[in-house]
Amino acid sequence: MTRDGTFEKIKSWLGKPYHESEMFLLYNADCLESMKNVPGSTVDLTVTSPPYNIGKEYETVRPLEDYLDWSKKWIHV
Repeated sequence: MTRDGTFEKIKSWLGKPYHESEMFLLYNADCLESMKNVPGSTVDLTVTSPPYNIGKEYETVRPLEDYLDWSKKWIHV
């Protein structure tokens, strides 16, 4: 799957992935920071699980307007 060297390019931009296989690279990182290092039109799909601002034990609830502003940033990276 990586005959064209795409995975190696991505690893040179983002560093070592959390997990990799011959089909995908998995990163556990802040997308606002990490995607700054990736040239546009490189990635076909990004899967994310952002904090949903509903009070889960691992997240800090933000005021709604702050949460929406933050969400707009990562959606449009």
